[in-house]
Amino acid sequence: MKKIVTTVIALILAFTTVLPMEASAASKDPLDPGEHLVKYAKKYLGSRYKRGGTYLKDLDKKGDKNRVDCTGFVQGIYKRYAKVKLPGGSLRRMERKAIKLGKKVGSYRKGLSKAKPGDILIFHPGSWRQHVSIYYGKKDGRHVVIEANSAAGGVTLRKLRNAPRSVIRMENVIRDNSDYYGRYLDKCEYNFEDNAESNFEE
Repeated sequence: MKKIVTTVIALILAFTTVLPMEASAASKDPLDPGEHLVKYAKKYLGSRYKRGGTYLKDLDKKGDKNRVDCTGFVQGIYKRYAKVKLPGGSLRRMERKAIKLGKKVGSYRKGLSKAKPGDILIFHPGSWRQHVSIYYGKKDGRHVVIEANSAAGGVTLRKLRNAPRSVIRMENVIRDNSDYYGRYLDKCEYNFEDNAESNFEE
């Protein structure tokens, strides 16, 4: 009889200690819209580079079958994640459309100080060279982008050496259009009165 009572007490103690811990573990602060977008984009790391490529497949397919250039990658991520169609043809067209949808927050080094994950960075390093990336965040004190890079042969994370011509904030676009972000928020237990810091992982 004593053994049964001891077992029952042990089970009660286990439930009263484990369940609150599980509830605490399930509770988390949600990422900002742009932070969640770059976590989604990171799943495409390793997709191969192809000039003029816009072929970004579903995530349930093998990533190495994707073929994108810098424009195709940014277009594909925003189309799949936030249902936003950014024009091709030239980066200037994409830049104008992105600014119309979002908000330009700066340029060059000054712009990078205001950059947030998920922002679109437009580069014009030369008279004919153009490039576009998605701002990923800071790592080891350096600004990092996620992009389709010809030198790397595909989609990669890269520490910036040069500064963008435009930093375009797309946070409102992502939040208002992304079902992915909406479903993610539904899973988060969060008190929006708290001023908790983001748990964005670099």
